[in-house]
Amino acid sequence: MPEQVLIQQLRELERDGLVTRHVYQQMPPKVEYGLTEYGVTANTIVDVMCAWGRDNIALRQQRGEDIVLLENNDSES
Repeated sequence: MPEQVLIQQLRELERDGLVTRHVYQQMPPKVEYGLTEYGVTANTIVDVMCAWGRDNIALRQQRGEDIVLLENNDSES
């Protein structure tokens, strides 16, 4: 993902109240993002989307797509 796209998406998430942004006054520059309480409410939606993706990897691979599961950490709900 191009850096500018990531920056734009993070700014939109911050504007919408889903994440907070903390800028550290140091060199090299450092910025951290965290979920707000409102952002945490999206976890259920993201969990369902992840489960759907995991459930459909085999089908997509059978269709010839080069799909690899990079991480399989179920979130604690």
